[in-house]
Amino acid sequence: MLQGTWFIQIGFLLYNPIPGSIPWNGNEPESVMKVTLIFAWHMIGCILGKFFSDLIILKGVLDS
Repeated sequence: MLQGTWFIQIGFLLYNPIPGSIPWNGNEPESVMKVTLIFAWHMIGCILGKFFSDLIILKGVLDS
């Protein structure tokens, strides 16, 4: 799940369709730090999403 959603997010970052947005520049240290931070938050979001979906499934199994 993480790999697939990250491919979509990095594709959006590299080829941003929003007009007037700042283009990606891999030579700037700020851009590299920004991508690292985005990936960390993306990974945390995927882990939390998986955790909560597992809780919902477990609750459904235990209630049966």
